[in-house]
Amino acid sequence: MNKGGGWSRLLTSLVVFSALSIRPLEARDIPRLLLCIHLEGAESSLLETYTPLLGQDGLKRLLSEGVLYANADYGFPLTEPQSALATLVSGCYPREHKLGWGTDYTELFRSSQRGINTSSRLSPERLSYCTVGDVLRDVTQGKASVYAISATAPEALTLAATGASGAFWLDETNGMWASSAYYPALPKSFTEVNRASQSLRNTIAKQVWTPLRRVSSPLPSYYLPQRAEGNFRYFFAGAHAYREYISSPLVGDEITRFATALLQESAVEKASAPTILNITYPLAPKRAGTTYSPYSPEALDAYLRADKAIGSLLQVAEKAFGAEHCLFVVTSAPRVAGAAKVTPPSNSIKKPLYSPAKATALINLYLSALYGKENWVERATSDAVYLNRTLIERKALSLRELQLRTAALMREMDGVADAFAVSEVTSGDNLSMRMLRAIPLTSRADVLVRLEATTYVSEGNVEHLNAPPTALSPLPCWLIIARPGGKGVRITRPIEMVALASTLAYILRIRPPTGAQGAPLEEWL
Repeated sequence: MNKGGGWSRLLTSLVVFSALSIRPLEARDIPRLLLCIHLEGAESSLLETYTPLLGQDGLKRLLSEGVLYANADYGFPLTEPQSALATLVSGCYPREHKLGWGTDYTELFRSSQRGINTSSRLSPERLSYCTVGDVLRDVTQGKASVYAISATAPEALTLAATGASGAFWLDETNGMWASSAYYPALPKSFTEVNRASQSLRNTIAKQVWTPLRRVSSPLPSYYLPQRAEGNFRYFFAGAHAYREYISSPLVGDEITRFATALLQESAVEKASAPTILNITYPLAPKRAGTTYSPYSPEALDAYLRADKAIGSLLQVAEKAFGAEHCLFVVTSAPRVAGAAKVTPPSNSIKKPLYSPAKATALINLYLSALYGKENWVERATSDAVYLNRTLIERKALSLRELQLRTAALMREMDGVADAFAVSEVTSGDNLSMRMLRAIPLTSRADVLVRLEATTYVSEGNVEHLNAPPTALSPLPCWLIIARPGGKGVRITRPIEMVALASTLAYILRIRPPTGAQGAPLEEWL
């Protein structure tokens, strides 16, 4: 061992630490606006491929002025967009923030709180994690503004959590911007955008989704669908007009319209304290329940539209707050959901079919044959099995033994790619560690289920194609942090997304969120 080299590295670290400790903290270093844009369903390989087709004011500009971490990983298997978003704002894994494998999101956000412009009663009150926005609001005694805007409620509520100023989403039944009465006050822009002549309620009949620009895909022809010339034209009408609009890339226009109004309002009314705005743009468009291929003209159009929206927001932010007072963040997360409510054609090869109800019955039969006739399963879903732990404890049986037997049976079922007993996921290897991070500490799931990509899930009278299988291995994603006028840098070393919250906290000169696990990225120290 080279002891001299070890001492040298130690001394270097101490010098760096000392320099950071005595660095003067100036007010002008702290941004007044932190604009975080989350690209949901964005494949990093396609971001690379489509960059030459983008305009100069959006992502290209951020790449030329900011730091791109091109090999960022969430550190756990992504199951739903919410698990990724919670990690970004909290700096911890699903094991701690509790939005992960086996989470029932419908139950998680259900509330008695009155909905605003929506019949849905939703709130973040069951979320227990701390965010960068929570800390900022606490430090400023509530003077800072922290908002989240998304097309759907679960994502907006996940980003805002319990301490934000507000969370906003589009209601799919009336097309209005909605919120929860959990948040005590509404910004003026909330009412204004809903009443404006350009509101979605007033324009839905005129909305037509056509290509933003006529461009040729840079991908090889064998990647492209048969209809790859880029011509499409979709209208939004009927009972599900708003729902179809919200799942299309056009929803980005409505998100940008509201975000613009909110930024302009915050710059005037919250001039004495910072503002954080989290927004999402969907890059995995769907129509009539069908998710388009990531290589389709529709998907390419989603990337082009998101880039245009980003460019527009950057200009609005700089004009409202001043370029020197802005910090921009862009994150990506690959598509992890896309269930299409379709029935397999009768003349096609039979597709694998997974039924949670059938799985429950089979497990009960199997365990009853071994341990006596009882209702051994509380419930099963498309990604987890929950055993009757009270019964198991009363009969003084080994929970681990029943978990292992159930997982072994699940692996034999049609359409199941793999199943894991939660008690198995404890070893120190990388794969097990990634899985362990994805399981909330409060989860009562006993067996985790991973279905095959071609599996149809039968729930009630509806059969729908399973969401793409959870990827256990690392998926490279993009993270961009940029200050206007900076110099573009590309970082290829692997980093984990949990570092973002601590990095932003350092830039804002506040403590990291409680539970944040990543250290600040060295480029921002």
